[in-house]
Amino acid sequence: MLIKSFSKMDFAITAELSEIEARALKAITDYGTDNFLRTFYNQFGRDALKPHEIGLIELFNTIRTEMPKHLDKIDDIREIWEKK
Repeated sequence: MLIKSFSKMDFAITAELSEIEARALKAITDYGTDNFLRTFYNQFGRDALKPHEIGLIELFNTIRTEMPKHLDKIDDIREIWEKK
């Protein structure tokens, strides 16, 4: 009988963004991960960001999939508010 065990520790950080910060962050991700990385690496080199590339890809994917629905709600509420 073979029994394997492992430990895993995960941390999460919650950040609160204003609407303009959220829209700016979404705008950055709209250029695409590959384009962002290419430009970043060309301008600043690979040393600072390369160790975090997987995290950046996950972050961009999360922002592109999650942020629009929240910004759409804000737009919908603002539209209703302005019609009254």
